[in-house]
Amino acid sequence: RLSRIPNWTLVVVGDLKTPKDWYVERAHFLSVEDQEKLGYRIMGSLPYNSYARKNIGYLYAIANGAEWIYDTDDVNKPFGTMLNIFRRHSLKCRLGLEQFEYSNETSGLRYGCSSPDESKKNKKFSSEKLFNPYSFFGNADMWPRGFPVEYIQSHTNSPDRYCLCHRTRSAVVQQGLVHKDPDVDAIYRLLHANKKDGLDEKFNRFTPPVTLSRGLYLWFFPNEAGPLIIFSVTDIWRSYFAQKLLHIIGENIAFYPANAIQVRNSHDFLKDFRSERDVYKDSGKLLKFLDDWKCNDISVDKCVLQLAKAFSEKNFWRKADAELIGKWIEDLHNIR
Repeated sequence: RLSRIPNWTLVVVGDLKTPKDWYVERAHFLSVEDQEKLGYRIMGSLPYNSYARKNIGYLYAIANGAEWIYDTDDVNKPFGTMLNIFRRHSLKCRLGLEQFEYSNETSGLRYGCSSPDESKKNKKFSSEKLFNPYSFFGNADMWPRGFPVEYIQSHTNSPDRYCLCHRTRSAVVQQGLVHKDPDVDAIYRLLHANKKDGLDEKFNRFTPPVTLSRGLYLWFFPNEAGPLIIFSVTDIWRSYFAQKLLHIIGENIAFYPANAIQVRNSHDFLKDFRSERDVYKDSGKLLKFLDDWKCNDISVDKCVLQLAKAFSEKNFWRKADAELIGKWIEDLHNIR
């Protein structure tokens, strides 16, 4: 299905378990042998049978002129364009990859137009600097995986902080939600999911996209978190890491109505809960650290390296992860 989407090129990064003769028409398949020939510096730091090998696909796409990258996996099925009847009018709805904004400027709804309560400034990190996209799209009692658990009960998206923008820069990271089995933590799944079939959730399709102002935090899904895929740490940390860098360079994140269905593979929810213990324990601490952190350089590359080193020093990830980011930056410069 992905290979047949007009004006897009599908890149598939193979691994040791991928059949060597794998083939799909209109897809660029990178076998392990093909990857080695590319000569990227990160190659020596990427393990096999790992999600981290997507880094190779990012570099390959950028080197071959990609303007936008849509990251997904085999459990997600994007919608196609369809004709909907709404209020007795035929409306051609932009769905799937068509609903994203590819021009430099757009108009629409923004969250975070006003500052948080002045009385709470210079104090500990508060829930006013968080945004819950699931609540915005109609599921008030749901939260994304990585949302600090200490704020779940008290947090609301403040209605006073929305505004309409006639003209604004398009977000460089645009995330479409998924129906059926969205990414929530094990606590939510233990409370709400069917042990056999998982979740069966739906979001409001008519809620408009929303762009977040700088200074706000949320966990945006790993499939959209950018090329910095760290192999020894949860994707939550990677997501927040990338988000801080976006704040530094003045770019934004936007959320779009569900544009795919996710049918999640079978999981042991208790096992997931155990593996997520550090997320429950440290998400709030990590966000406080990021909110306070300042880069002391004007070079974006140096800011990336400084933050990666700071993450290592704070034990949010390993020294090897910070070194991998350094190699990624070198590769990025070499292919441009």
